[in-house]
Amino acid sequence: MNELKERGIYKPEPVFGSTLSAICAHEKSFIPKFISEVTRLIESKGLDVDGLYRVNGNLSAVQRIRCQIDQDKYEALQTEDDVHVLTGALKLFFRELSEPIFPTSLNKDFMSAIREPNTRQKFKAIDGLLSQLPTVNKETLKCLIAHLERVSTHSGKNRMQIHNLAIMKLSQADKQGTRNTTKSTRKVGDKKSSSDESGSTAGPLNPTKTWHTKW
Repeated sequence: MNELKERGIYKPEPVFGSTLSAICAHEKSFIPKFISEVTRLIESKGLDVDGLYRVNGNLSAVQRIRCQIDQDKYEALQTEDDVHVLTGALKLFFRELSEPIFPTSLNKDFMSAIREPNTRQKFKAIDGLLSQLPTVNKETLKCLIAHLERVSTHSGKNRMQIHNLAIMKLSQADKQGTRNTTKSTRKVGDKKSSSDESGSTAGPLNPTKTWHTKW
């Protein structure tokens, strides 16, 4: 694939399948326009929708959004009435990133931090790893976590509490590292008390507590 790119035979799409750094460099921003726009619309149209982020949107509609965004036709987001299509497009964006928010070089370190039984040491280790993220990765992650927090505040209607939003797997959903990390977090989660499973925000899978410790 790299050889095809170098020879000009294959040209990656400008948004889906690209990298955060390339997108933000082109847009002269710290957060991709697509992320800012789609999260804003999800919040304005569907925070109270049951099954938010759990119900899959129509695949052809999601692909249509993808094609239009890659053609810089952002009005496609405004005219989409099905919030599940918007959440599906957001998940597809992260799934198709050619480089995940959490660099693969840090996967082992993140897994080690997640396995750390001491909460204080866990947060300290994760803070240290977050500080190593490129600025655009960090700002995009902050935007996403803030969005997921707002989604969780409507959990009484959408039934998506913050610990359940881990299904997003953030930006690494398509990477082997995430599958390994997910297995590790499940092992840690299995050792937690039932209070975590009932919705406590103190567990190791709570992204807002973990990732806001420094922000």
